Amino acid sequence: MSADSVVGIGWDVLKRYVVVPIERGFGYVIFSKRFANCLRGEVQNLENEVLRVEVLAEQARNNVRKFHVVFTTWKESADKALEESPKLLDDFKKATNTCCYGTLPDPKSRYQFSRKAEGKIEVIKQLTQKCSRFNGLNDISFIDHAFTPSASTSIKLRDDGVFESRALMIRNIMGALADNSNSVVGVYGMGGIGKSTLLEDVERKIREEKSFDWVAKADVSENPDIKKIQGEIAHALGLIVIKNEEIVSVRAGLLRKRLENEERMKKKVLIILDNLWKGLDLNKVGIPCGHDNRVIGCKLLLTSRDRNVLRSAMGCDKDFPLGELEEEEARSLFERWVGDKVHDDKFKPLVDEVLHKCFGMPFLIVHMAKVFKLADLPEWKNVLKQIKLSKNEVIEEVINERLQLSYENLKAAEKSLLALCVACGTSKPSFENLVRYGVGCGLFREDDNMEEARDRLRWQIRTLQASSLLLDSEDVDGFKIHDLVRELVVSVTSSDHPLLILKDKDKSITELPKYKLKSCRAVCFPYVDMKELPQELDCPELQIFLLFTNNKSLNVPDSLFRSMRKLMVLNLTGVQLTCSPSTPFQFLENLHTLYLNNCSLDNVAILGKLKGLQILSFVNSRIDRLPKEIGQLVELRLLDLNYCPQLEIIEPGVLRSLIKLEELYMNYSFDRWNTVDQTQPANASLIELNHMNNLHTLHVSIPNPSVLPEDLNVEKLTKYRIQIGNVWHWWSECKGSRTLDLKLDPLGNVLRKRCIQSILGKTDDLSLDKLDRNEQSVCMLSQKGFPELKHLQVKNNSSIHYILQLPSHTHFTMLESLLIENLINLEMICDSHISSKSFSTLKVIRVERCDKMEVLFPLSMVRGLPQLEEIKVVGCKRMRVIVDADDGSKVELHNLRVLELRDLPDIKSFLAVGTAPLSSTLHDQVGTQIAFFNEQQVAFSKLETLKVKGLDNVEFLFSPSMIKSLAQLRDLQVSYCKKMEVIITEEEGLGLEISETPAFPMLTILKLNDLESLICFSGKKCSREARSQDRIKSYRTTLFSQEVAFSKLETLEIKGLDNVEFLFSPSMIKSLAQLRDLLVSSCKKMEAIIMKEEGLALEIPETLAFPMLTKLDLNCLKSLMSFSRENCSREARSQDRIKSCSTALFNQEVAFPKLEALDISGLDNFEMIWDNKVAVDSFSKLKTLRVVDCNKLVSVVRSTILRQLLSLERLDARRCGSLEIIFELRTLNHLDGHPIALPLTKLTVSRLPKLKCIWDKELHCQVKFQCLRSISVSRCESLTSLFPTSVTRDLIQLEKLAIDECGIVEIIKSEEGLVSKFVFPMLTSLELECLRELKCLYKGTYTSHWPALKTLKVHDCDKVEILASHLENEMPLDKQPLLLIEKGAFPNLQELKLDLSKRMEIWHGHFHDGEFFCKLSLLKLCHLSQESSISTCRFIESLTNLEELVVCESYLEDPSSNEEAIEGTSREMKVILPFSRYIRHLQTLDVSHCDGLSKMFTPTIAENLVALTKLRISNCRILIEVINDEKGGDGRVVAFNQLKFMELDGLIGLRSFSSSGYTLMFPLLEDIIVTRCPNMKFFSQGPTEASKLKRVQVSKEAWFWAGNLNITIQNMFEEMGTLAGVEKMMLSQFPGLIRKWHNELNPIKSYWQLKSMVVDKCPSLINAIPSRLMLVLDNLGYLQVRDCELLEEIFDLEGLEVVESTRVLPQLRELNLVNLPKLRRLWNRDLQESLCFNSLESLILYNCSNLGHAFSPSMAQCLANLEVMEIKDCGQMEGVIVEEEAKGSAMKKITFPKLRCMTMEYLPNLTCFLLGKNHLLECPELGMMIIAHCPKMESLIGQSQIEDDHSTPSFFTSQPWTSRCHCSHGYRSGSLVTSNDGLWTAIVPSVDAHDRLVVGPVHGRATPPSSQLLVVVARPDLDWSRASRSGFVHGR
Repeated sequence: MSADSVVGIGWDVLKRYVVVPIERGFGYVIFSKRFANCLRGEVQNLENEVLRVEVLAEQARNNVRKFHVVFTTWKESADKALEESPKLLDDFKKATNTCCYGTLPDPKSRYQFSRKAEGKIEVIKQLTQKCSRFNGLNDISFIDHAFTPSASTSIKLRDDGVFESRALMIRNIMGALADNSNSVVGVYGMGGIGKSTLLEDVERKIREEKSFDWVAKADVSENPDIKKIQGEIAHALGLIVIKNEEIVSVRAGLLRKRLENEERMKKKVLIILDNLWKGLDLNKVGIPCGHDNRVIGCKLLLTSRDRNVLRSAMGCDKDFPLGELEEEEARSLFERWVGDKVHDDKFKPLVDEVLHKCFGMPFLIVHMAKVFKLADLPEWKNVLKQIKLSKNEVIEEVINERLQLSYENLKAAEKSLLALCVACGTSKPSFENLVRYGVGCGLFREDDNMEEARDRLRWQIRTLQASSLLLDSEDVDGFKIHDLVRELVVSVTSSDHPLLILKDKDKSITELPKYKLKSCRAVCFPYVDMKELPQELDCPELQIFLLFTNNKSLNVPDSLFRSMRKLMVLNLTGVQLTCSPSTPFQFLENLHTLYLNNCSLDNVAILGKLKGLQILSFVNSRIDRLPKEIGQLVELRLLDLNYCPQLEIIEPGVLRSLIKLEELYMNYSFDRWNTVDQTQPANASLIELNHMNNLHTLHVSIPNPSVLPEDLNVEKLTKYRIQIGNVWHWWSECKGSRTLDLKLDPLGNVLRKRCIQSILGKTDDLSLDKLDRNEQSVCMLSQKGFPELKHLQVKNNSSIHYILQLPSHTHFTMLESLLIENLINLEMICDSHISSKSFSTLKVIRVERCDKMEVLFPLSMVRGLPQLEEIKVVGCKRMRVIVDADDGSKVELHNLRVLELRDLPDIKSFLAVGTAPLSSTLHDQVGTQIAFFNEQQVAFSKLETLKVKGLDNVEFLFSPSMIKSLAQLRDLQVSYCKKMEVIITEEEGLGLEISETPAFPMLTILKLNDLESLICFSGKKCSREARSQDRIKSYRTTLFSQEVAFSKLETLEIKGLDNVEFLFSPSMIKSLAQLRDLLVSSCKKMEAIIMKEEGLALEIPETLAFPMLTKLDLNCLKSLMSFSRENCSREARSQDRIKSCSTALFNQEVAFPKLEALDISGLDNFEMIWDNKVAVDSFSKLKTLRVVDCNKLVSVVRSTILRQLLSLERLDARRCGSLEIIFELRTLNHLDGHPIALPLTKLTVSRLPKLKCIWDKELHCQVKFQCLRSISVSRCESLTSLFPTSVTRDLIQLEKLAIDECGIVEIIKSEEGLVSKFVFPMLTSLELECLRELKCLYKGTYTSHWPALKTLKVHDCDKVEILASHLENEMPLDKQPLLLIEKGAFPNLQELKLDLSKRMEIWHGHFHDGEFFCKLSLLKLCHLSQESSISTCRFIESLTNLEELVVCESYLEDPSSNEEAIEGTSREMKVILPFSRYIRHLQTLDVSHCDGLSKMFTPTIAENLVALTKLRISNCRILIEVINDEKGGDGRVVAFNQLKFMELDGLIGLRSFSSSGYTLMFPLLEDIIVTRCPNMKFFSQGPTEASKLKRVQVSKEAWFWAGNLNITIQNMFEEMGTLAGVEKMMLSQFPGLIRKWHNELNPIKSYWQLKSMVVDKCPSLINAIPSRLMLVLDNLGYLQVRDCELLEEIFDLEGLEVVESTRVLPQLRELNLVNLPKLRRLWNRDLQESLCFNSLESLILYNCSNLGHAFSPSMAQCLANLEVMEIKDCGQMEGVIVEEEAKGSAMKKITFPKLRCMTMEYLPNLTCFLLGKNHLLECPELGMMIIAHCPKMESLIGQSQIEDDHSTPSFFTSQPWTSRCHCSHGYRSGSLVTSNDGLWTAIVPSVDAHDRLVVGPVHGRATPPSSQLLVVVARPDLDWSRASRSGFVHGR
């Protein structure tokens, strides 16, 4: 070896191990500020992302969705990073001034800081990057049952006032609701007294005062419709997803979870239940309640006629009787309706007489007033004469007589309508149902069409309302019928043709008198609890039969309607109709209206015989086909198929046969239209509608625009809702009656079609999505213009430059709302001055992500918007002003109520004056920037809501004079405005003298969030230099002072104000008298909430009070020392900190008399919450206390505060690192020896590592916890026991106890003295999980009794060897049972869930289950082991009431020797399935994840499961068949006589249910689900009988049926049908699917729900995704292809047509390609505009050694949403984007508009990123680039025609570059220089080629201007001098 070689090697070693580390170390010291700035920037980015996803999380919580583990893990990591980063930055602050007596920075501290910061920056970057995946609800959460989010119900305020007697009642009710001791408040009184009206007034008042967070109201009525009640409550709560569920119990579960979530979040909920006739089962509705039906967690307000209903049935705490009106009030009410006539001398004497006969009854007064209003004097006298003749004095009878008088004056048609309203069986009949019933009954003229019938019905309703026989309602076309009127109509009609409305108390309709049945004309079953229908009803006169039920199993007998020959209207909602030779409808020749809503229908064809049918409705029913027989209904006028998603076939010719059809509704229903020219159509085509000449209403979806005929006749339509393209939004969002919603192919011609042009002109609601045509304005899209358009939405378009471009034949004169989104080239709404009529009716305008738009309105346009109520502008990057006032005039928007401006980085002012450049315009007044809103420029006299977010260039929001024009402002929110210093500022030099205090008289909500530069809310504005000095001196750091007043402020939210040290001055507190909610969070410098100034001359009371504050949140205030403190000099404050004289948060200086909820988290400067002295009237109402992340806190509640916490109901303590005790009793004298009964009901403690005990050992003598109902303890490692023995005696109300991951050894701590017995009288649930040290309940000798326990769960408690035993049983010396019990200890135990993984023995000794487990119905066993199998089987054998057995995660053996093993003769078996011949009562069997089981049970065992109704088997991988063969079994019959439900899921080895020749009988089987069983070829080898089974379900949306079960399973095997519901798939697990992958027929069907797919270990595949599959994978979001040896390409595009290719893989977001050694290309055809992977966000290529490039330039252009690109270990890759040979391109620029992160590593042959001629690369959002181990890479773009002057090739060629990429770290020591032309260059010395380069964002002094680029490159062939000379790195 030569000397040179030795020197070279030595130098390399020296450089690597000495020089480089030294350079790195110096870099850490020198560039520490850069690290600090970079860390701050990354923290800000992460905080922004956290806030963004928190909005999604809130929506998920509102809709009771569960969070994905990946999201919760990310959230915890992000929270931790955000918590640790400020501490690290504080270390840096100290490091800058801690050396040489504080005069120099400390290099050691800087070095340590930089190293830590480097790692933290990388962690935060990764967290921010991961967050980009969380863009929708489905990304962060999932649903057990279909869910989705909305606002609470609005209430229409009454115009009239409230009488004094009623006002007093309202005050009493609200006072009772405010009382914490009242959960249920009621009002009772007779019918007509005004209870419902009173509740409306109470609700209005509650909403005005916001005393509850949520208010929901439902009408219960005499026959409660549970689904309707649930729907009304859910709608008010915004729980819109409840609409997707039909099962009452499921809906109740959703509602219950939502209400429990609100309770958990300390939200106050009021539910108003009006008109109770009897007790309502709250649990059935979904309102949380106890076993006694008492509500839990929310409050109820009830009304009833009967006080006993309120008290006895509903547990009312406080009730109020509602009496008649006072005399003067009655007169006033009468006068209000009759008018001035009462003052006429002729009428005056009669008025008193009328009022005397009304008895002060509001209903009667209004009714009589309407009678007299238009009557003349003789009519008055005549009516009074009839009244005088009546001798009745009983009020009810008097009311009845008065109503009857009005009733008899009605015409026959009006009486019939009133009777029909009553027959509907509800107080709020549906208007649309009445129309359809009325048509069926002949209430309207025969020549009336449907719309004329509606008009006639509206007129008749108004007539009945005028006579008070119907009441007004707030809904459109809504009305109500009073109970008194219903009773009258029933009474009047009872003698001739009675109306029978069944009630729950009526056990059966057959028990009613026969004469009533024979003569009745209408029968209604309004959701009564009916088990079955009679075989026949003898009702020969019956015309209307209405049945509503939630009992899905209710069957309709074929003979039910035998005698109802006159039946005209039939509604069967929620029933099951099975096919039989004689149908129930065969006798109904006169039937005109038929409702089969929410039904299960076997055969729709049987309806073809109902020739006279005019109305047919299938809403929300399960039908899959509309057969040709429906075409025989030639009289049909209305067909409603809404919400029938399973409807896939409408046979050709059916629709064209319905020649009289007027209305066709198909919302969320059939959409598989055939094209017109299809030779053998299997489905209906749209051209059939041309034959329906009477059709005038059409609701339809057309996802494939190509099926739309050119000559479709739609001009005849007067109402329509037409969706074309892949449109997804709720129909309920449509605002017009003529709606057209288009989401179209960019290359399509749908808009040019004649049929679409014919209706564009009369459309009133239009939505346009992706219309990439040549038209530059919307008005050019329609040949006739848009004369009737009221609502317009345009989004995702690149060609539109203007909405209105003149000259034009349309002017949008009717337009009310304009929504614009993502029109990237939109410049202006109108290109020139418009006429005065254009947009004159516009009320709402919303503009989002229109990046070319600079001005929203010119002034001339604003003047033409007199009705504008809402402006919303979001994410428009170039928007500089909202209004451009070219003539300098003032802008006045008199009707503007809502203004929202968000993410507008360039905007500086709401209004720009003149045509001068913006910079000069805004600085021409006194050389300084004026406020964003200036009273001299703008005025909003009616503005109620103002939201400002992300206005980075705005420093001041309002001028003082502007405040006067905001007198109506109620909601003000300002956030994320980086430069915002003051909200209200006074301009210097403008001559404005504002003497009075600025006030917001109506403001109720104020939120100031993340305003990093904000100093104060209101203050004089001085020069920039003075402000800087102020900052240095810290002259004012109090946010609110006496300079502004908020007299009605109720909610104040302060977050992320880093320059504010104090929130209020003392003088400010008095103006916050109405403040109810106060949230202060993440203010780094906040030292106290209230600052008391030194030497303040104002008189301030000793104790400051927040008189109305009910909720206080203090979060993440790291500098907070106390709630209130003196403000002294900074030096003094520092001394205060050092002294820490007070370590309590609250003291006696501030009082909170009404505080109900206190939430403190992230406060690390205090050891206790309360000082020894607090204000006397403070915290007495506190109900909820939550303490989180307070790491110095040692105890929560001390004895000094206990006597003031007499309302405390909930306590939650989490993540407090120093907390040792919850309740601490320091000295007895604090409690004066008098015991305290603390009303605590719920206690939660979690993640308290130092917690040693919850209760102080002395506390129990002084404090009682007899109200505790729920205790949850988790992750408290130091906690060895839970209760002292003495505390246990007080837990008489405890209902739930859960302990998880604690160091608990014994639950009850052993104490001196013998304890004979523990009793938990109310405990219903006991859960013990992950208690690795737990051995027993109590170490001593004892017995326990659990009389109410229903659920017992013991999981992962390793040291528990025996679950339970009787005290008398002999025990092993070395073992102790968890529970020692006596006989009858578990009289109500129903569910037992056990983990037997550590050989736990369930029971030791002998017992009879009648003595111990007599009611046990569910047993769940996990990890059943060999050692415990025999004893477990014996235990199960003895459970005579066991109904459900669940066995999971157990290695089970086959059942061949089961019976033997159970008897104990064989002990050689590993584990056996715990069945025996004796389990004859088992109803549900659930076996999952038992991988040792190949067969389920023998025929003998199956025959003994005589009560089995449900069978579930899932994820047993080697299970081959369910029933095992048994010798001599040929011809044997195996019957499952009670089985109704069967589910087989994830059984990848299953071949059949039974391979033997047995005859299988399933007489009751109705539902069978088979999913993920790809190898199941048939069901049974022998005969199978299942007469009730009509389908095999494979997903929620899809099923199969081929006549019988066996053929169906065979067909499913051929089509791989069991995979239809699978969302995630690894292809290697399904070899049968691999074999079909490239067959001519698609192996994957369009109805599959596949969202994530891994194509792996498929050696035969040449391409991964054939073109046919690409057309059906519409839901695929994630695709990974890996470990395929011969794979050459990913996507096969050959054969795709242009129309098809535009919609391939529309949801694909992630593409990962791993270990593909032969991969040559991603696509086998060049991508052009015809195909775009627009959803793709992440592309990863790893170890694809044969891949030369990723894509061509044209392909790159089709990746518009790509955010992350990662390429590693691709040895042959020369360029990522390479222009292929012989494919010259004229393309000049390649853009990745959203690319954020690019990684290229271990690419030995890579020379550049973009290899080709004439191409420029643009990445405007690129934030990080990582390049490592790419030794040949010389430039980003190669072979550029733009010549370079430098001799050395540049990394970034000289070109316009819009990316803002800056060097962050990862390089060694280098220099930063600036070239002559201002370009920034970073030069790195010679380093090893294996070093890693990271390019990313940086913040600090050295940061170049944002328009330039800073790049760092490591090159081994350059030294310092050469790099500097060459200018190796350059570019903008």
